[in-house]
Amino acid sequence: MVRHNILRPMTLPIDSPGYLDVHLIQTLNNEKSFIITTHKNSDGDGVGSAVALYWGLLQKNKNVQFYHVDPIPGRYHFLLKNTASHLFQFEEMKTLEADVLLITDTNQGSLCDPLYTHFKNLNKKIIFVDHHLPSSTPISDEKYYVRTDASSTGEVVYDILKELKTKMTPEIATALYTSITFDTQAFKLLRNSARSHEIAALLAKDNIETDKIQRELFATWTVQKMNFLATLIQSARYSKNNTVAGFTITQEQLKKYELQLDHINDILDMFTLIKTVEFCYNIIEMPENCFKLSFRSINSNKAFVVAESFHGGGHAKSAGAWITQGSAAEIENQILNFF
Repeated sequence: MVRHNILRPMTLPIDSPGYLDVHLIQTLNNEKSFIITTHKNSDGDGVGSAVALYWGLLQKNKNVQFYHVDPIPGRYHFLLKNTASHLFQFEEMKTLEADVLLITDTNQGSLCDPLYTHFKNLNKKIIFVDHHLPSSTPISDEKYYVRTDASSTGEVVYDILKELKTKMTPEIATALYTSITFDTQAFKLLRNSARSHEIAALLAKDNIETDKIQRELFATWTVQKMNFLATLIQSARYSKNNTVAGFTITQEQLKKYELQLDHINDILDMFTLIKTVEFCYNIIEMPENCFKLSFRSINSNKAFVVAESFHGGGHAKSAGAWITQGSAAEIENQILNFF
């Protein structure tokens, strides 16, 4: 039986990725073809770490393709230049094959469906490369390389590529710098470690445009989004002595203000800057009676705890879930029952 590989948190010198399981490196060296993907509603860490692995494995003369299970938000399109990236289509199922499915920035296969289930049915190797807290029991025929001490999946991939003796090209450095910068929110969300800064400083030497990357990632505001914010400020709800803040977004609002899901994350992050707020959430109405939930907590793991109660996951302080039961009001009551 294939044993699980869940890497435990530890602090390591920047040039000593010695924690990497030898079987991971052997698999990446020995297998010939790879499909790389990341979770739906992808972000800078998922796309950046996937693209870095894509270019790194191409250097090893592997057959590599990057498939995503829903459209990648526009702010990350600069990473896809010259990559063989594809939106997974159902009609491809009969012909799409590879030795290994590599999944970045999640340890939940369901967030990569239908591609994940397709590879399960083919009995192919599935490897998760991640830094989120595991939120479910590992499956026996899959491998999990999870570094919960890392501030981003990009840091984990940096060490993998170093162990593979990959040449640090501008394409890889750009992807990794994007990954680390995005998931630390420009180095504001670190885990009391200098390592993110150290890696970013090394990557910045590799002929990349750090100012352009920052602009692509964070200059996402539009006039419509600003108008929505004006409305939201009036409708946001505060409870528990102003320690909990939250808001709901309807499909009608998403359409009216021309908002994509990716546009909402930094609006939610703004609520963490309110001095009294210890926890904040949003509830986004999706088609077909589905809701996307996002949570942020300050100085606690409450975001992950609440997300896990909805069968979601993420970081200790930044997590989320997708659910198909209940109304927005009922979901909000469930959230507030934690406080």
